[in-house]
Amino acid sequence: MNMKLLHSKNCIILFVFFIISCDGVPKRHEVKTNSIYLGMEVSSPQPLLYLKNLPHVEDVPKIIANNTIILVDKGATRRIANLRNPCAGCLRPEYLTTPRRLEFIPEGTKFKVVDEYMSYRMTALGSSQIPMLILKDENGNISETSIILFEVELSNPQGRKLSLGREESKTFKMLRKFESGGRVTINYCPKVIRGTSINVNKFFDDFDLENDVKIHKTKPLCKNGTTITFINPESFLTARFYFEAWSLYGNWYLSSS
Repeated sequence: MNMKLLHSKNCIILFVFFIISCDGVPKRHEVKTNSIYLGMEVSSPQPLLYLKNLPHVEDVPKIIANNTIILVDKGATRRIANLRNPCAGCLRPEYLTTPRRLEFIPEGTKFKVVDEYMSYRMTALGSSQIPMLILKDENGNISETSIILFEVELSNPQGRKLSLGREESKTFKMLRKFESGGRVTINYCPKVIRGTSINVNKFFDDFDLENDVKIHKTKPLCKNGTTITFINPESFLTARFYFEAWSLYGNWYLSSS
């Protein structure tokens, strides 16, 4: 696994589900008044993912804590994410210190809000405070998520019918192939970006997934393509979620073989 660190500062990155800063690392602060969410019970209105094996903020250098998705609450073991990575650039090889994995959360999974805190940090623009929730699912898994993601992806206060996007639907369709207890084989057809190289083997080596996949010697018809068999859902979801972070752009197609 590549554990080199990049000793440089980046700009503040703001986006809907995760907020990453360049300055003070996030710290847990207790809330002064409980929110309306504490004790709330919900069922996921759509399939989601758990990000697992994430480092804790106290266990990594500042550059990693500020530029990747990490855990702040000591009791949490995972974060919640959509089926598609909202920020492929938020994890780079030099920031990978743990063998991250993704786990599928089926639609209808029950959650209860068991705690909450304020994620506080100092930035170049002043203090930043992100309301966070601690969730316990029906299987006892403890996760942390922002109130924003909870409202958008889980609580569904308007009772609206949530639908998956094209890429998320494609991921879900491929994932269902595991239900029969088998493996999933895909053809990866890369989109070559100038200045980048295609190294599928390096991705699986960096994530310690060599024993969870099989790279076939036979190639698909597309240029520079690779046929890959995923032995389990976690290896499939991890690659599907993080491929673009390793500059592995392109399309995935279920293989007929």
